[in-house]
Amino acid sequence: MMDVDKIKFTSSANRCMDQLKGLVESKNHNIANSCHIFLLAIQNCNERFSDFIKSRGIIIEIDKIEKLVDKMAKTNPDGFVSNTVPYRLCESVNEIIRKSFRTAHKYNHGYVGVEHLIYSFLDSNEKFCDLMLSNDIDTEHFKISTLAFLAEIDNMPMIDDGYEYEYEYEDEDEESSFTGSYLAKYAQNLNEIVQDESFPVISCRNSEINLMQEILCRKTKSNCILVGEAGTGKTTIVEGLAQLLSNNNYEGPLEGKVVYSLDVGALVAGTKYRGQFEERFNRFLAELKETPNAILFIDEIHAIIGTGSREGSQDLANMLKPILARGEIMCIGATTSTEYKKYFEKDAALSRRFHAIHVDEPDMEQVMKMALKAAPSYEQHHQISFASKVIEAAVQMCAVYLPNQRFPDKAFDIIDHSCSKARMNGASKVSVDDVAAVIAEKIKVDVETIKASQNHKFSEFQNNMESVIFGQNDNLCKIYDTLACAKAGFYYPDKPLASFFFVGPTSVGKTFTAKKIAKEFYGNEKSFLQLNMSEYQESASISRLIGASAGYVGFEEGGLLTEFVRKNPNSLILFDEAEKCSPSILNLLLQILDEAKLKDNLNRDVDFSRCIVVLTSNVGSDINTKPSMGFVQDSIDSEQEYKKSVFKYLPPELSARIDDVIVFNDLDSVSLSKIVDSKLQEISNRLKNNKINITFDVKASDLIDLNDKSHARDIKKTIKQKIEMPLAKFMIQNPKSKNLSVKMLDGKAVVC
Repeated sequence: MMDVDKIKFTSSANRCMDQLKGLVESKNHNIANSCHIFLLAIQNCNERFSDFIKSRGIIIEIDKIEKLVDKMAKTNPDGFVSNTVPYRLCESVNEIIRKSFRTAHKYNHGYVGVEHLIYSFLDSNEKFCDLMLSNDIDTEHFKISTLAFLAEIDNMPMIDDGYEYEYEYEDEDEESSFTGSYLAKYAQNLNEIVQDESFPVISCRNSEINLMQEILCRKTKSNCILVGEAGTGKTTIVEGLAQLLSNNNYEGPLEGKVVYSLDVGALVAGTKYRGQFEERFNRFLAELKETPNAILFIDEIHAIIGTGSREGSQDLANMLKPILARGEIMCIGATTSTEYKKYFEKDAALSRRFHAIHVDEPDMEQVMKMALKAAPSYEQHHQISFASKVIEAAVQMCAVYLPNQRFPDKAFDIIDHSCSKARMNGASKVSVDDVAAVIAEKIKVDVETIKASQNHKFSEFQNNMESVIFGQNDNLCKIYDTLACAKAGFYYPDKPLASFFFVGPTSVGKTFTAKKIAKEFYGNEKSFLQLNMSEYQESASISRLIGASAGYVGFEEGGLLTEFVRKNPNSLILFDEAEKCSPSILNLLLQILDEAKLKDNLNRDVDFSRCIVVLTSNVGSDINTKPSMGFVQDSIDSEQEYKKSVFKYLPPELSARIDDVIVFNDLDSVSLSKIVDSKLQEISNRLKNNKINITFDVKASDLIDLNDKSHARDIKKTIKQKIEMPLAKFMIQNPKSKNLSVKMLDGKAVVC
């Protein structure tokens, strides 16, 4: 190790210290704490470090972290603002710096860089780490990756222009000088943790807990691994076992046993040289074997494969195998189904020593019971109360609006967040409105839409649609009837909420209607994805929708359709000009309409059960516009002709799964007049935003021939040429004019 009593900051780390006070003051804080240091370290990290952690699947989003700092300051103002001093450093900052110097000294580094600061922060028990974790930032993976980066840096030179910081070092020969308990240092006693009064009561997991007990009581291979999707409660089941074992009334075969949760990150930290990790882990295992009542729990157990390995040394998994085979310890692991197949199952020698317990997602009734049992701990933590109807509403809304996440995790996440929101608003009780607001923020829809759905209010949908879509009242009534069933709960959970095929002449409002359905049904125009099928005429183009195959460019990026629905499960998907797409796209549609699920290129299930699927086409319009032969006009039922064309184009198995074929009408003179008026009103509204008032003395007949079969796009072009262009010229020539009027004279617009 280095024989130094001073280590310096790199220029980047020094810059963090210089910018600290400025950052604190810019946010109207006067206490500099570890969150500020972490944010500055992220902002000042170098390209080499960024590329390294990016290669390990970590993307640094500085804006997101800064928003989380602001959020933390709002929820915990005492840690950021003081009324007694103008500016001070929080003790947590000094602790992060001290820890960074210890880390640098262990690794024989002649400096403290932003990487040391980042690692030291992630290795602390700061509340901000929990906040990042709840916002999809995997802090444990981030910490281990940062540690791996530090371990790769050898013989770094001293930084001559660095900032000197004196620090008294302790004896670094830790393994030889440490005389305490390795079990206590590198593992947590779950029995003690779950006995805390604030820890939630775990219920409705008896079958999994009983199966674990059966496996742990075996003479050999008394090890099990919990396998399930993220959020299904694997870790909670182990905590439930610890809760059972710590109960004084328990008299089962595992009486007296204690569950210890291994901290893999702490076990690896500081082990730079060959043999150092093996020595530490062997001492840990030796103590574990000498503790006959110990049960070892390894969360994310797939991570032990490769952990601690260096050239000529073993990893943690290989060191565990012989001990597990001899039955010297009892072990429980937990991992996701994907990671189990990708890593664990491939190691036959390791996987055969564990009995897999598959953890399925609990149903709504079970989740309700779990939430009611756990409710007192949330009330105690937030100093707030909530009724059972609020829990029931939270569970129901989670089932409806968060189909891509798993129970029970999503329910507890929403309940916890709702308590925080109510507390921030100064309320003493959580309301259903608080839950709706949290859900709305999470899925990015209007909160009023969720409230209306909860109260079964949907009556304004048709009126709102008719106010912007003209000449299609009968069709809007059909759409309303279908969607009203979905709103009322009369839909199949394994199918999309609704599916329509809009067909008719061009420019009569098919695409526009789909956009307005998204706005009125979901409360957000952004809950809409338009796919122009003219771009998907080749069978290979399907990879753009579900993602490229392995080995091709963009494999890890996912597909346009699947990624959008994964992030926006409540949305309308529009397949525009459907008659132009490849047959392979229609096969994809068949799967969506039949099962409301689609597998992407990474073999993940994407749920379409909260989606509305709309196809548009003008197939059949050539038949309906064809002139008749002879002197007498043929009587053609245009609606039936369009439907015949649709059923002729679509495969029977696909057309049978579409809820309704909606035939759009040609626009009559009344509809054309309304469209003209609405376009002029749009111009007036845009100018009002610029504080310009305008009046129009313009009739629809002044702009278009109402007897001709004009289309909406024709009207838009005409208004641009006859109204907008003359108006724009006048405004440029008369920039001070704030009150304008437009009238038509001899077919030309006169602006004054």
